[in-house]
Amino acid sequence: MWKKRIGGCFGEKDKLFARHPSDAQNAFDLLADLREENVSWKEVRAEIKKYLEEWKVGDKQTKEELKKVKEKYKPWL
Repeated sequence: MWKKRIGGCFGEKDKLFARHPSDAQNAFDLLADLREENVSWKEVRAEIKKYLEEWKVGDKQTKEELKKVKEKYKPWL
């Protein structure tokens, strides 16, 4: 299930989106799955926000990371 793959798109400690090569590859693979499963941007955004909140990422960083994800994913979903 695509929701379980979200964590692999973020740095283990810093929770930055697709900053590290393996995280970027995971993000690309997740995008392919999202497109195949016709998942909407709204659904993806909600799950990523939930993921970051569970890791207690601050509001400022959450907003910044969601912006990065939106730039990479929204045009394709």
